[in-house]
Amino acid sequence: MIWQGLCFTLILMSQMGTDQLDDDLVAQVVSAQAAEEIDEARRRFEMLYCRHAAAVLARLSISASRSQAEDLAQETWMRAWKKLDSYKTGSFRAWILAIATNCRVDWQRKRPLRLLSADADVSDASPGIEQERSDHDERARVLRNCLSKLDDRRRKVIVGLFYEKTDYDAVCRELGITSNAAYKLTHEAKRLLTDCCRRATK
Repeated sequence: MIWQGLCFTLILMSQMGTDQLDDDLVAQVVSAQAAEEIDEARRRFEMLYCRHAAAVLARLSISASRSQAEDLAQETWMRAWKKLDSYKTGSFRAWILAIATNCRVDWQRKRPLRLLSADADVSDASPGIEQERSDHDERARVLRNCLSKLDDRRRKVIVGLFYEKTDYDAVCRELGITSNAAYKLTHEAKRLLTDCCRRATK
C-alpha cells in the first residue's frame, strides 16, 4: 500500500512544531482507527507518510537496491499502520526509522534462506542484471565503509542531511552547532567521502 497526495495540506500547518504536528496526526489516526473511521484514519496517516517517506526510503537504500528498499519501505509503513497505537510522543521520525531498520534486519536474516532454497531457480537470472546488482552492492559496501571512517559529528551530518533527509536546523540542534559549523562539517565530510571512495575503487 503506497499513500500519495494530500501533501499540500501540510503547508497550512507549517507554523506548528515538527514533532508536535506528528504527535497530533498520530493521535488523530489512532482515534479514527478506534472509531472505525478508516477513510479519515488513512487520510491523516497519509500526511505522516508525506512528511517522512523520503527519510524511510533513504535509510533503507543504504543497504538494499532501489526495488528492495521500496518493498521494505512499504512493509515499514504497513507495520507502522498496524502498531501506531504503541507510539509514544516525542519523535515520530525516530520511531518510523526504527521500524524501517527492523524491517531491513528481518529481510537480511531471511535473505540467506531464500538464496539457499532448494526451490530457487537461478537459471533465469540475466547476466546484465546480476552485474548491476553486484556493482550496486559493491558501491554500497564502499560507501558504508567510508562512512564508518568519518568521525561521529561528520557522519551524523551526512546521514542526517542526505540519507534521512533531516531538516538542516534539526541537525544543528542535535549536534549543538551553528549553521556555519554545520556547513563546514558537511563540506569536509563530502570531501573525505569522495576521496575515500575514489581510493577504494581504484
